[in-house]
Amino acid sequence: MAWIWDDFNGFLLQLGFDSQLINRGPYIPPMPSVLVTFTFVGGAGELSEGALDDQSFQMRVRGDANDQSGPETMARQYDQLLVTAPIPQVIGSLNLRAIERTGSAPAPLGPPDDGDRFEYVSNYRMVVGL
Repeated sequence: MAWIWDDFNGFLLQLGFDSQLINRGPYIPPMPSVLVTFTFVGGAGELSEGALDDQSFQMRVRGDANDQSGPETMARQYDQLLVTAPIPQVIGSLNLRAIERTGSAPAPLGPPDDGDRFEYVSNYRMVVGL
């Protein structure tokens, strides 16, 4: 019962994410510089005898060269859209029951990449059901 990308992408657009910036991970292309990559990662799996599915995803925000505050601000704004999303809501064929950050607020991934671009990352858990 896991979400498929098209439904998840629709959910992001409903929240106000910029469709020009959304990238489906895990592949992160070298361009454009400013990019928001979402990658589904492992979760706890089925709950309540299969009535619910616990999934996780990572949001990774990259900014322009030599701009650390831009991606940090964008990551925090998008984080707020995710953690304050109206719950429950039906997206595609599934009902989103919960969404929460599984760790700290978006944090720097490390030093800038070879293009001097900074990245911020955060992880989330969502519970979906029929």
